[in-house]
Amino acid sequence: MAARTLHEVGSSHENNLELIRYVATCLVICSHSFPLTMEAGVSDSLSTITQGQTSFGDLAVAFWVYADKVPMHAGAAAGAMFLWALPVQQVLVALSHGQIAWYANAGLGIVISLLLGVVAYACVERGIMGNLHKGATRRS
Repeated sequence: MAARTLHEVGSSHENNLELIRYVATCLVICSHSFPLTMEAGVSDSLSTITQGQTSFGDLAVAFWVYADKVPMHAGAAAGAMFLWALPVQQVLVALSHGQIAWYANAGLGIVISLLLGVVAYACVERGIMGNLHKGATRRS
């Protein structure tokens, strides 16, 4: 397999969709941090503007529901990051005995979820997705 240039990688439609998945995951993590840290009077700014009718987390989850219909390419670790997000944030709140600020919960949640997502993808999902792809090409 020939090495690809940074321009070739960056101009791919698959990578653009993957970047949107990462952004949506970060929005979900930030949205989770408000109720998890239970800071009085602090809420998602979109939730404040819409008087609680919708939030950035709602929009991000709606994107994930739509994006679920679009197949992920072989380098997709955003899905694994999305799955790790809430458990990581709950552990952060538990370890801090509820004394963590929402922005610290969101920031640490993004970093730790990304690391765990990449490790989970590299160790588990890549092999499974590769086997699924091989099985699909044999049936064709």
